[in-house]
Amino acid sequence: MTKRDEKVIQVFSRTYLGLWTLVRIMWIGGTIVCGLYMMFVYLLPLIGLIQQPPVPLKLTVEVIVCAIPILSGGLLTSERIRNDELSVLIDEKFLVIQLDRHVVVTCVLELASVPSSIVVDPGKKPRYNAAMLLALRASLDSRVTMAYEVGVEKGEPFLRLFITASGKNLVEIKGILKREATRTEAILLASLNGVEVQQLGEDKLRGATGIAHCMDSSRKPSAMTHDDGMLQSLTFISGIPRVAPSIDASQVGTFISTAIKQRYSVTLTCVFSSAKAGRERKRMEGEWKNIRAKELRNEDSLTDHANKRKLLDQHERMQGDSGWFDNSVYVLAKAKDTAELERVTNGVNGLIASIWGGEGNISLKKREIRGRTACRLITRRHFKRQKIHVSSLVGYVNTPVQQLPVIAATVAPVFPVPLRELIDNELIIGKTIYGGRRISDIGIKSEWLREHVAVLGATGTGKTNLVKKLMLELSLKTDVPWWVFDIKGSEYADLAGWDSDILILSPGKDASFVMDLLDTEIDSSEVDAHATFAILRELINERGLSSELSPAMEKLLRESVMELAKSRRKTKSVQALNQIISKLAGTDRFGNMTRDALLNRLEILSREPLGSILKGGAKALKISSLLNKRVVFDMRHVARVGGMDA
Repeated sequence: MTKRDEKVIQVFSRTYLGLWTLVRIMWIGGTIVCGLYMMFVYLLPLIGLIQQPPVPLKLTVEVIVCAIPILSGGLLTSERIRNDELSVLIDEKFLVIQLDRHVVVTCVLELASVPSSIVVDPGKKPRYNAAMLLALRASLDSRVTMAYEVGVEKGEPFLRLFITASGKNLVEIKGILKREATRTEAILLASLNGVEVQQLGEDKLRGATGIAHCMDSSRKPSAMTHDDGMLQSLTFISGIPRVAPSIDASQVGTFISTAIKQRYSVTLTCVFSSAKAGRERKRMEGEWKNIRAKELRNEDSLTDHANKRKLLDQHERMQGDSGWFDNSVYVLAKAKDTAELERVTNGVNGLIASIWGGEGNISLKKREIRGRTACRLITRRHFKRQKIHVSSLVGYVNTPVQQLPVIAATVAPVFPVPLRELIDNELIIGKTIYGGRRISDIGIKSEWLREHVAVLGATGTGKTNLVKKLMLELSLKTDVPWWVFDIKGSEYADLAGWDSDILILSPGKDASFVMDLLDTEIDSSEVDAHATFAILRELINERGLSSELSPAMEKLLRESVMELAKSRRKTKSVQALNQIISKLAGTDRFGNMTRDALLNRLEILSREPLGSILKGGAKALKISSLLNKRVVFDMRHVARVGGMDA
C-alpha cells in the first residue's frame, strides 16, 4: 500500500467518523430541543405558569422538531447493530453467544425414561403435579429463564429443558448456570421418579440448539444455519391454555404421539421465568368489584354469575403470589419443501388448537425467522411475554402417560450376562450391556448357521439391521456364500459397498436376467425334477381352493417335469414345459380338459414379470454359477409388477 493510499484511507476514516459524530450531535441536540419545545409550548401553559407562545407554521415546526431526534436515533441504532460482532461457540457444556459486551449462555438437560406427571387423588379428577414448576421457580435467579421443549425429530421424540442466563460477565453467568443446572437436576430427580437426566455437550448441544457449526467472532448472524437444511415455520401461541389431564393421556403426550403418527418434524417450546401477579390480580379484583356492584343494583345477569363462578375458581387456584410466571410459547415446524411445510404447519396448528384450545382462549400467529429472532430461538429466550399462573402453565409443562420410544419410563428387562466362552466367537452381532456399561462383544460361530434361523420382532426393532450385520460378518470373515432376496430392494444393496464380490441382481428390471426352469448345464436328476414339481404344486395350491390341482392334473404336471429334466433340450424354460404338457396330455376329451386346466393354472409363470424371467434361451443365467457367490436379489420390480402372486 502506497503512502497516497494510506492518506486517502485516513481522510475517508476521518470523514466517516465525522459524519457519525455529526449525527450523534444532531440526536442529542434534537432531543434537547424537542424536550424544551414540549415544555414551553405545551406543559407549562397547561399548568398555567405561562401563556402559550405563538408558533408560526406550527405543524411544520413540530414535524421538524420531532423528526430530527427520531431519524438520527434510528440511524445511530442501525449503525450500532451493523457493527456489532456476534460470536457463537460451545464452551464445555455451554452454548455461548456474545454480542459486544453482552453475553447469553445456555445449557441443555435432556430427559429420558420419564414417568407421568399426572396425579390421581381418590375420588377426584386427575391433575398435573405442579410441585416441580413451583420448585423450579423458587430461588430462580432473575437473570435466568427456562424453556421446556418437546417434539419429534427424525421420527424420534424428545423432552429437553433449556436453562439460559444473560449478563456482561461470562465467568459469573457460567457460575449461575452451573448452580441452576445442579438445582434443576435435583428437582427433576425428586419430582419425576426414575427419570434419567443428561446435560448435553459438544455435538449433541449443537444439534439440540439448532447450530450447524461452531462460529468464531468473525461470523455474521446470517451464517447461522440448521444442520438438516430443512425449511422452517415459526408460530407463536398466546393466551391461556386449556388444562385437561386424563388417566390415559397427558396433553404433551398426545401432542408427541400424534406428531409421530403423522410423521411431523416439530418442536413445541414453552419459555418461563418467575414473575409477580401484578396487574393480573388487580384485573380479577376489578372484575369482581364490578359484578358485586351490579348485584347491589340488581342489574346482574346470567353472564355475570358465570363470570363470578369463573373468578372464584381462578382465585382458588391462584391463592398467593408464588405461582406466577412470565411465559412465551411457540412451535417450530420443519419440512423439506414449501408445500410440505405448509401442510405440516396447518396440521400442527390444528393439533395445538384441539389440545390446548377451547372457547377462543388461545391464538396462533405466524412469524418470520430472521436476525434477532433466530438468536432468541437458539437460546430459547422470551419473545412477547405474558403472565400465566402455574395452574395454567402445567398445561404445557407435563410429561407423557403414553408409552413413547426413548422418553417413556419403561421397566427394562434384565438378563444374566452370558459366559464369555459362549459369546467369544468370530461373527460379531452385538454387545452385552449391564448397568449401562458395555461389557463385551457377542459373537456366534459360522457353523451354527447350518441350522434354520428365525429373526423375529416388531416393526422397527432392528431385524433387518441384525441380518445385514450377519451377512457382512460372513462376507468379511468367512468364505461362506449366501443369497438375500430383498423384497423392498433398498435394504441390502448397501452391502456391496463393503465387499466388491457381492452381486446385485434385479430380476424383471434387468433384461439380461433370464433363467431356465431347470439348469441345462447339469444332468437334472430325479431329485431336482421332484423338487421343481413340488415347488410348482405349492405355488399353484397357495393361490386358493379354486386353483388346487386335481389328481389328474398333478399326475400330468409330475410326468411333464420329469420329461423336461430328462430331455436334451437347449432350453428348459416354462414354454418348453408347456409344450411337453400338451404332448403328454393326449388328444381325447379328458386329456384336453386336463391340459387346459393345468395350463390355465400355470399361466402365472408366463405373464409378467415371471414370463420374461423364466423364458430361458442360449443366454440364460445358470443358477449353478451363483451357488458359490454372495448375491442380493433386488425383487422390488417383481413385487411391484406382479404383486403378491409373483
